[in-house]
Amino acid sequence: MGVTISSARERRSRPAGASRKDHPGLPGGGAEGRVREAALLAFAAAVVLGAILLTWGTVSLTSPPSATQPMSYSDVPARPRLRYWFGPLALVDYLQNVNLYEETATYRFLQPGDSYLAPVYPAKQAYEAAVNTMQTNHPNDWVSVVPYSAPRTSAADTYGRLNCVSSPLGTNYTYAKASLSFPFSTINADGSANNTEITPFDADASTGLVPSANFMDTPRAAGSTCFSMALMLAYNQFATTTPGDGTLRSFVTASPITFPTGMGGGLGRKGAQKVIIFETDGVPNVSATAILVNAGSYKYYKIRYNMNSPSGGEYPTTANTSSNSPVVLTEINSLVQQLATDYGTSRNPFRLYALGFGPVFASSSSSAAQATLQSMQFWAGTQASASTALPTNQVITGTDAQMTANMVSAFTTILQSGVQIALIK
Repeated sequence: MGVTISSARERRSRPAGASRKDHPGLPGGGAEGRVREAALLAFAAAVVLGAILLTWGTVSLTSPPSATQPMSYSDVPARPRLRYWFGPLALVDYLQNVNLYEETATYRFLQPGDSYLAPVYPAKQAYEAAVNTMQTNHPNDWVSVVPYSAPRTSAADTYGRLNCVSSPLGTNYTYAKASLSFPFSTINADGSANNTEITPFDADASTGLVPSANFMDTPRAAGSTCFSMALMLAYNQFATTTPGDGTLRSFVTASPITFPTGMGGGLGRKGAQKVIIFETDGVPNVSATAILVNAGSYKYYKIRYNMNSPSGGEYPTTANTSSNSPVVLTEINSLVQQLATDYGTSRNPFRLYALGFGPVFASSSSSAAQATLQSMQFWAGTQASASTALPTNQVITGTDAQMTANMVSAFTTILQSGVQIALIK
């Protein structure tokens, strides 16, 4: 799973009456006199549970200890691999079974967005803390939540997912936090719950497909890892358009799902510094390309997606690649350079901060994974050399509790650095 938080800060004074408060999750403090816009891109890479074989111990059977205790509780019977039994372990395995996902055309992951799925759940706790600290300590900051995965390539695609942001750029902090855990159709435009439910068997209101796009985009870990889609979505969020704009601001309609304005982008502010916090728990293995449209006073990537009317949407061209293939790395770095060129100035330079999160960054693949993130920071102008190692607080591993604490610490450091943030996860 990956997340990008994009933000932009303007050189303005703090609003009258605003104070610098401490939030219990994140210590307070941002650069005085600046405004941020942030876009959070979330839930990218699949969490691969795989075929985990548990070691139960040496098979042993003993005589019953007594007439009232028909078996010894220390017995170790031969156990099948989740066959013939139905219990909690079998249910959890069915909800998120990688073998079924890979081998069965009709199977989809079924975990709800607020389940305790590692390592996604501790990451979400840290993301929510980041949004809370922006709301409490950075009153001029705007935030957008932007998840990424292998995207849809057509309106009929039932495998791709996450073609739009979870929460548009702005100060709708309640919606930003709700979108970390809940499907779009269960959230009102202000982020409050509308007390509705969805199931894996609901037909899509627009296409009639099962599962629905709304169900597929439930914020859970699933799918391959496409950095490029995340970066293009963040680019569109930073675009500055007029209030009556229909190209980006109101491209996504508000029925039957009540999306807020700006899901397609266009709410960026002139003079605001743009920053991305890019979080990933894996390495890129899907490329995505789209036309960059010059609309006069602004540009946007032609990937506009409307879940309420997907047939009228625009879709990227994608291709599966090997992990960290030269093709996909060149594509990613080119997008970072485009962001830096179009949204950076000498007064407010564009910045991207990359966070490596989870087991991949504690494995033998860590060096290659970190090199990708270092290169992104280099092309963004965040560091002077691609060979410079990531700061230790941007490589986040350990237990669930340690990863949550370390990610909160990383967000705190970046938020206090005097730049605005965009979160991509």
